[in-house]
Amino acid sequence: TASVTVSINGGQPVADFEIVNAGTICSNRNVQIKNLSTANFGNVTRIIVYWNWGGNNLDTTIDDSPVLNKLYEKQYPVFNTPSQRVYQIRMRAFAGALCINEVVKPVILSPVPDVRINTIPGICLEAQPRQLTQGFDATNNTGQGIYSGPGVIASGIFNPQVAGVGAHIILYRFTTNDGCSDSAATSIIVWPRPTANLNVSAITCVGAPVIFSSTSTSNSNQITKWNWNFGDGNSQIRNNGDSFSHTYSNVQNYQVNLIVTTDSGCTSIPATRTISIHPNPVADFTLPAVVCLPEGRANFTNTSTSGGTVNTPMTYQWNFGIPGGTSSAENPTFFFSNTGPFNIQLRTTSATGCVDSITKILNTIRPQPLANSTVNSNEGCIGASKQFSDVSNPLNNTITSWTWQFDDGGRSNLRNPSHVFNRTGIFLVKMFYTTAAGCNSDTVEKRLTIYPFPIVDAGPDQIIRNGGEVTLKASVRGGSGYQYRWAPATALNNPSVLQPISRTQVEIMYILTVSGSGGCSSSDSVFVRLLKLPEITNAFSPNGDGINDTWIIRNLDSYPGATVQVFDRYGKAILKSNGYNIPWDGKNNGIAVPAGVYYYIVDPKNGLKPTTGPLTIIR
Repeated sequence: TASVTVSINGGQPVADFEIVNAGTICSNRNVQIKNLSTANFGNVTRIIVYWNWGGNNLDTTIDDSPVLNKLYEKQYPVFNTPSQRVYQIRMRAFAGALCINEVVKPVILSPVPDVRINTIPGICLEAQPRQLTQGFDATNNTGQGIYSGPGVIASGIFNPQVAGVGAHIILYRFTTNDGCSDSAATSIIVWPRPTANLNVSAITCVGAPVIFSSTSTSNSNQITKWNWNFGDGNSQIRNNGDSFSHTYSNVQNYQVNLIVTTDSGCTSIPATRTISIHPNPVADFTLPAVVCLPEGRANFTNTSTSGGTVNTPMTYQWNFGIPGGTSSAENPTFFFSNTGPFNIQLRTTSATGCVDSITKILNTIRPQPLANSTVNSNEGCIGASKQFSDVSNPLNNTITSWTWQFDDGGRSNLRNPSHVFNRTGIFLVKMFYTTAAGCNSDTVEKRLTIYPFPIVDAGPDQIIRNGGEVTLKASVRGGSGYQYRWAPATALNNPSVLQPISRTQVEIMYILTVSGSGGCSSSDSVFVRLLKLPEITNAFSPNGDGINDTWIIRNLDSYPGATVQVFDRYGKAILKSNGYNIPWDGKNNGIAVPAGVYYYIVDPKNGLKPTTGPLTIIR
């Protein structure tokens, strides 16, 4: 027996579909169709959709499991022209393998616009809202375009204050009358306003230049214009922020404004500064009636006023007509050294920095009598006393007092003083006298040279080995023109040089005497100690009999820092000693080492080479 299942599909199937988004279909959207195919009984077993029937017949969708109302999609090529394109859609419905029905329906596609947007120029933050016009449809379709983005309202007006500083994306979407749309985007830059800032000089006086400068910042791009308003009816537009001056003619307060503009046309908020223009003082003074030389004391009386303001503090700068002759006192005293005449100038500055000056001629300075002096010697050593004498001829004047100045801070009012100089150098000793008339003589000067005692250092004590030599490391400072003398001259190669070589074979004390300029001398000493070479025995017997029980190295105690090492035949160290104050007893860590031959290294340091050799221990 055999059995088989047979499916019987009644009459022909009925192929049908509908276009879901029928009407205006834009070419950049998918076309959707809904399956409406049926069979009298049984099922539709297969659907084939030919999307471009009569064109590309291979562009198909095949469905072997179709159901009623099932959707199929197709994206056709996007186009901008012509005004429409028509595609024939063919659906073939199968009931089983042989029952077939088909239907063909057209689909009409509309073009999409070719939307573009040109570059939008930058705009300043403070600018008025701007109508955007840069977007367009390159295919000239009829329709409507809409802008969107930060600061953009529906009518396409861009408001930079709403968007804020920075770069913003602007989107332009164009929709044709058929409802097809496309968009393009670009950016717009909102530039910040520059920041205006101004500086004014501290001195603001009527009739004097007031210095202005700009410290403004552009915040973006470059500042190209500085618009100044000085508040006195004058203004100025400049092309840089460098310092410049402006002069005010009245005493009052002025409000100064500065507005700066960048090369993008962005303008700042005005920077404002109120400045006060101050009055100038009136300088005046009275001259002394008589001035005596050589003292040349001149007292000046200031009679300046502050320019109408009562009790306003002022500062003063006097110039007495000679180099370095200045003062800042209100009523100064100045000392002149000749009869002049002199142009005396007073420069008065008010508390607000305003200045006035006046110059008067001083011609009442009287000449001085002549002075003369002697000194016992023009040279000497530090600490020596020098004797000075007055040998002046006052002519018809009576001398009432003397003034000596020793150039080291010392002074005297004696006629014939003595003075001790406690530091070295060249000193200019001055003397003048005062007559009964109150006038001082001229000043006589004597130049003295005070020399130092040399600071002598004969150097550190030295050590010399038998048959060797050593250089004495002497040094000297604090003078010049040195002469050297070593005593005694025993074993010296040259007792007249600073650092001679000694070859002494006995311990000796040398004394160095150094004479410098002015015959000033000092001494110091150095001791030379004789250093003997180490004497190393090559055997000892540490057997406790009291004879040669330790390893004796004579003279090694004279070598600080010497090291002693002993090794066995295998190179193992059995003794390491820094210094050798206690002779070795032949033990290693408290245990007697075996009798035999060992190897030693004795390094005396101090420039000597290590000594090596065998060491025999006898038990």
